[in-house]
Amino acid sequence: MKKLFHYACLLALPLLLGACDEEEKETPLPEPEASLNRTFDFKNADEDEKATYTLGAFESHLVLENGKLELAFSPAAPTGKDALVFKIKSTDIPSGYVGKYSVKSLPETEAGKAETTYYHYLGTGGGSALMSGGNTMAGEVEITAFDTQNQLASGKFEITMPDAYDPTRYNPNLDDARKCDITVTGFFKNLRLVRL
Repeated sequence: MKKLFHYACLLALPLLLGACDEEEKETPLPEPEASLNRTFDFKNADEDEKATYTLGAFESHLVLENGKLELAFSPAAPTGKDALVFKIKSTDIPSGYVGKYSVKSLPETEAGKAETTYYHYLGTGGGSALMSGGNTMAGEVEITAFDTQNQLASGKFEITMPDAYDPTRYNPNLDDARKCDITVTGFFKNLRLVRL
């Protein structure tokens, strides 16, 4: 009878060890999601130019480096012609990251918290860059949720750049360059915070 008990224990041992392995497996992180929507509303024409991007895992990021938190949204070429980057000083961020961060803008760039750069790429390899330190912008980026265990952030953004020179055309003579209002909106979900 004692031998039968020992054999039963030996047979049960792999089952117990297998159960331990299953408990130690990590739960996979949710996939990141993001979108970016851009509109050019031209002043002297009845035309708008719009673009909408669904961003993949490598087209957006959240990085804390050198005392700044950077949120970047950049659709891959060749379809991606727009990009948006926010940089926020870590001293302006609460410990849980959740908050609204207004964009910096002329004429008082110190009033906002988020340095903002909007890029529009032309097919020729060049393009336009509008920066909050040299342009009029309004809006904010908001982190609505932060999962501290997995270091995942979710939120949304909206910025407007009124009366900007047409970023779709290079025109060295600004006197006859078209102007437009630019609006960029979007959301992000499950962006993993990377600390460098």
